[in-house]
Amino acid sequence: MDFIYGNNRIYLENDNRECIAEVTFPDVSENKVNINRTFVDKTLRGQGVADKLLNALVQELKKNNKKAIASCSYAVDWFEKHPEHKDIIKWLPPRKSHSDFLGNNYKIDIKVLLNTQNLN
Repeated sequence: MDFIYGNNRIYLENDNRECIAEVTFPDVSENKVNINRTFVDKTLRGQGVADKLLNALVQELKKNNKKAIASCSYAVDWFEKHPEHKDIIKWLPPRKSHSDFLGNNYKIDIKVLLNTQNLN
């Protein structure tokens, strides 16, 4: 799979240049990003594309010596299942709140989080 590496984004386009898969990770500080969205079009689901996106992201973060926090529910689950990459992740939502998070009731103010959790 030939992912396209953009500014704080790794994605895949179809022949019409439409985004059909992506992971976005805006900067929250000089050396830290927030993994805030993973998307895979229904035509690609079940093929491991999201897993490949996160693996590509981990390699990109390591290459650039960056860490991450995760506010995307897929990324949270993925990092919990891949403890070999715990050196990349600085924060995951508490498990109790994660159920609310999956229902879109979980909102994160990244600036407040960084200040209260000393994650800078």
